[in-house]
Amino acid sequence: MPLRYIAAFYALAYSVVALRASRHATQVRRLDANSTKYDFVIVGGGLTGLTVADRLTEDPSVRVLVIEAGPFDEGQRAVLVPGAFDQSEIPYYWNLTSEPQTSLGNRSFSVPMGKAVGGGTVGNAMVFFRAAKGDYDSWEALGATSLAYDTLLPYMKKSESFTAPEQSFAEKGNVSWDESNHGSTGPVQISYPNYFYPGSANWWNAALETGFDSAADINNGNPIGISWFTTTVNATSRTRSDARINHYDIVAKTRPNYHILADHTVTKIILEGNKTVGVDYQPTAGGNSSQIHATKEVLLGAGAIQTTKLLQLSGIGPRSLLESLSIAVVSDLPGVGANLQDQPNGVVPYTFQDQINPNADDLISNATFDTEQEDLYYAKREGAWTITRSFGETVALFSLCDATADCQGMIATAREEDPAALLPAGTDATVVAGYKAQREQVLEQYAGDNVPIGMIHWTTGGEAIVWLQRPLSRGLVQIQSNNALDNPLVDYRTLTDPVDLDIAVANVLKNRQIMQAPSMAVLGPSESYPYGNNITDKDQLKSIITSNFGPTTGHVCCTAAMVPLDKGGVVDTEWKVYGISSLRVIDISTLPMISSSTPMATLYGMAEKIADVIKETYTTA
Repeated sequence: MPLRYIAAFYALAYSVVALRASRHATQVRRLDANSTKYDFVIVGGGLTGLTVADRLTEDPSVRVLVIEAGPFDEGQRAVLVPGAFDQSEIPYYWNLTSEPQTSLGNRSFSVPMGKAVGGGTVGNAMVFFRAAKGDYDSWEALGATSLAYDTLLPYMKKSESFTAPEQSFAEKGNVSWDESNHGSTGPVQISYPNYFYPGSANWWNAALETGFDSAADINNGNPIGISWFTTTVNATSRTRSDARINHYDIVAKTRPNYHILADHTVTKIILEGNKTVGVDYQPTAGGNSSQIHATKEVLLGAGAIQTTKLLQLSGIGPRSLLESLSIAVVSDLPGVGANLQDQPNGVVPYTFQDQINPNADDLISNATFDTEQEDLYYAKREGAWTITRSFGETVALFSLCDATADCQGMIATAREEDPAALLPAGTDATVVAGYKAQREQVLEQYAGDNVPIGMIHWTTGGEAIVWLQRPLSRGLVQIQSNNALDNPLVDYRTLTDPVDLDIAVANVLKNRQIMQAPSMAVLGPSESYPYGNNITDKDQLKSIITSNFGPTTGHVCCTAAMVPLDKGGVVDTEWKVYGISSLRVIDISTLPMISSSTPMATLYGMAEKIADVIKETYTTA
């Protein structure tokens, strides 16, 4: 960073970031926590954990402790500044690797999970948009009535403060929005960048030439089309608005009842019979165990992998798994660890005969441009550094029948498949029943035009990224021992349903269609190895995809689903764990199916709803 901008940067960032590296009185030590009486103990200081803690501690008589395995981040530029974003420089992740993926060339992959106060919101790419209304409708149809669209929408609005761009900029960049869809008083800062790469116009127009419409607002419940995506970036400071900032830093000095114990890992839920009374925990770096008790409830917000692990270690999960590891079964819930989902994706590389500069790649390949944009950012909070590094500004979201004329054939093929045969051997009958119900919802979405099944993002440089938003394949999470320090088995089982592979091919070809439309064709794009414009054989494309796609967007979910018990459910419509009192799961693992969006917007709204449910429980008791 140029020295002349350091003082200006920190003067502005101070009010937003609230001295990231300082210690508030509520950043407690283990001895302090052990000597304090808490109403609620929250396991996991990520998005949902901090949101719920913030809202519960609005009542000064309620004491809350959040136990987070990771540290408070140190406010690195790679974390806070969009233009400096670099996940390789962000140390706040768990070190976990998946099982070899049989349908992805037997390759193993990292399992990206945030490990810091703020969780994944500290290190993600800041992409923020709600799911389609049809996603929430499908969850409701599966029994998750608390996740219905009309139920969550007021809470999603409550969570955010949306800042619209200047009108002149919006007109130049094709940015559109509807302020009635957004909140203006919430803690999560939502905005658009104030810069766009010139090539974005070519891609936008090519999408229109391909048949896309421009979406009025990606957050209006009907995101299909081409649009800008909103980001979790403060429009004044142009720095990341993560859960630590928006649900801890801004309230910590006035909340002596809101405690966070960082760098400690919960190893087991303490149960007396079927009643939850507290947790065992120890320093993440190793050390002696301690116990902390909750007078009201323990709330699990550690994410789809760690929440699953903790439930199973505590005797809550599939009986056969627990007994095989000599763990006493407290509640036989076959759905714990089943139903794992994520969004597979792959990069299609390009060369251009007549590329437009500047583009996103120039931040990496052109040091002069990068320095100019860095200087502009620190001087005026403008330019390419207001965009997440290596990203563009727009995405295209589309239905299955938008992607391929063979959509009805794919749906028919999917209907002919035996759902039970597509799940791991020995899957419990209730989980199979739940999966059958899910497939019906997904296939209805495949046949319709209101839920995206695919997403494409051209970075404006040498890559287009293609996603499967609504896969049929299901994975699992299982502990492999009764040792809390051992990593669980994570098997995405990506593309194990052959229809997913057919859809991946359709999405790659949809991307090709956009890149070959007139407005992009003038740039002379050519697919690079392992792809190629001349490769049209679908079997050859399948081989390329299985060798080059990855299983995760870092959105792993759904392993403790809010569905009925007879459908493999783990929590009820108040997020309470079946068969256990004083225990709720409050994170992404409770979604029945993955959303067709990035999950942040939904999860912030869900956490706001959960906080109100808990408050009502104890107000009316």
